[in-house]
Amino acid sequence: MGARRDPIRGAEVAGVTRLSRALIAVLVVVVVGASVLGVLGVYLWREDVRATRGPDRREPRPPAPDAVAVYAYGDSTMVGEPYYDALNIPKVVAHLLRDRVGARPLEVQNLAFTGNALVATPPEALHQVLAAPERFRPAALLVYLGHLEHVRAPAIGAPGAPASPQPDPDPVATRFGAALHDLAERARRAGIPLIVGVPISNTADWPPQQSPHAIGLADADARQVEGLVDDAVRRLEQNDAAGALPLLDHALALEPGYADALFLRGRALRGLGRDDEARRAFDQAVDRDRTFRATTAQAEAVRALCREGLATCVDLEPSLLARYGFLDDRLFVDAHHPNARLYALLGQGFADALASRLGAPPPPRLDPDHLPPALDVSSQELSVTLRTATWMTENAAGTRGLVKRWSLRRAADLFQKADPLATTDAERKVLAARRAILAAVQGDVAEANRLVELARQAPSPTDVGDFLENHYVREIMERAGVAPETGR
Repeated sequence: MGARRDPIRGAEVAGVTRLSRALIAVLVVVVVGASVLGVLGVYLWREDVRATRGPDRREPRPPAPDAVAVYAYGDSTMVGEPYYDALNIPKVVAHLLRDRVGARPLEVQNLAFTGNALVATPPEALHQVLAAPERFRPAALLVYLGHLEHVRAPAIGAPGAPASPQPDPDPVATRFGAALHDLAERARRAGIPLIVGVPISNTADWPPQQSPHAIGLADADARQVEGLVDDAVRRLEQNDAAGALPLLDHALALEPGYADALFLRGRALRGLGRDDEARRAFDQAVDRDRTFRATTAQAEAVRALCREGLATCVDLEPSLLARYGFLDDRLFVDAHHPNARLYALLGQGFADALASRLGAPPPPRLDPDHLPPALDVSSQELSVTLRTATWMTENAAGTRGLVKRWSLRRAADLFQKADPLATTDAERKVLAARRAILAAVQGDVAEANRLVELARQAPSPTDVGDFLENHYVREIMERAGVAPETGR
């Protein structure tokens, strides 16, 4: 499940036979498939650990007789991860419109589910709504997703298939756009307004999940690229952006699409105050990564839908860049899940668009940094911090290279943040259990065993046992030589 893959060396042979071409095609499919499965393994790892936290797929239900019914659909962002029902886009929309449109109550049903991807799973819940409008009475559809399309996309193309004279640079984005277009056409035929969010992600503070070398790159060049990147990381850690930039430019001259180098180049340019160039480098890194973040082509597919008049776009990227300069940790808890501030801003955008489409008065303005009691999630700070730190640790266990290093550092910072938040004996034991997995991944077996033993001391909270007995957590622990049952 490594984030980096060994380069695939190819040889140029004059007069390649049809059999040779077939063998090469099979080899490429196998290697690319292995890379995708590695990333998918990390994704499934995460979903298994979180299986009890997010909702299963939900079926639409007929609304109350006098209600204005709105149906929300999407992936874990629309679900509200890591806050879930305590704070998500539909909840903010309902709050801002005060649960009433005119004299009728507003009913927002959230049909989103974690792991959703249009290229893998047709939006059957919305199809049900559109197929029976007299039963479900939809006044509008709200859609936000796109970050798992590349991870969950079925294989594209077949070995030995003739190459297109103009290959599609992002075929998954093309499929994503086509699936959205199909949904929009269905909504248009039913006369139902469709409101779609342009997917945004943490481009400036989250490295590529995978950074494979180009097919055919010479072994010596691959080693040189990695050496230059490692030197640049050290320079950046010393706040020497000026020294890091030429190293990264050299690496990209050897391998122009190397995702880690593109991301770090963005970091160096940002450090030098060259913000426009930095933003372009961050976008290029995401486009090469193609794992847990939507690409620029996917965002453009959503915007194209709105330009055609098939949907109303909630496009926050321009205003966020104007306000914050970059899409970074000030807005996200990880690669693409919003923090409370960004959930408030996204919910505001959807509420504004919905009010306009329904002919309702504009909703009140939210202060994203001071949420009202109905949307306040400060009481969840410890659980959200532990949840995020644990995923960072699990991500480090399943990756290599820059993203592993990044994830471990972020996990350590988050566990340190959690220390003063854990005030009861039960909370401290839960924290100890979570920190044990970080120590195991770091190779500190003695510390991991000590933390497990502390967490298991009676009375041990149920959450400790549930976490340590998860089979992926056990696998990490046991592989490191830690005993998850006793800590000895």
